[in-house]
Amino acid sequence: MLDLEEVIVNGRKTHEIIGLCQTYSIDEIDRLSLDKIDETEIFDYVEKEKDIDEMIKDNSTSRRLVKVYQPQIDKPEKCISLIQILINRNINYLICYLRSSDINKYTSDLTFLAKMAKKIKNCKLIVFRGSTHEYVED
Repeated sequence: MLDLEEVIVNGRKTHEIIGLCQTYSIDEIDRLSLDKIDETEIFDYVEKEKDIDEMIKDNSTSRRLVKVYQPQIDKPEKCISLIQILINRNINYLICYLRSSDINKYTSDLTFLAKMAKKIKNCKLIVFRGSTHEYVED
């Protein structure tokens, strides 16, 4: 059962769920990758896609690839904090940790991650979310 808590975030009332983990099969990834990505998030996704492409290309002999995204004081924080790819296995995995997720943008994050998982042969997707929130009208 999920614990829904009402909290104030950035001066706004929100509903928040702490700690979620979901695993997506290869078939689910195929379906999810067809969804539309939120245009306001494109720049961040383009940077991360380049990182993922480089990780795979530059480390083709490794079985574990990790990219950590540190928050920067002068920029708004993005949700995707860590991407780990486990490759050269029977089943490969793209594992992602989102420090926080706006429920209205999660579909876009998930679509992006599914598109990246499709680049990896025979890949499942695992997504951990530290918290998920939805802004509530007062």
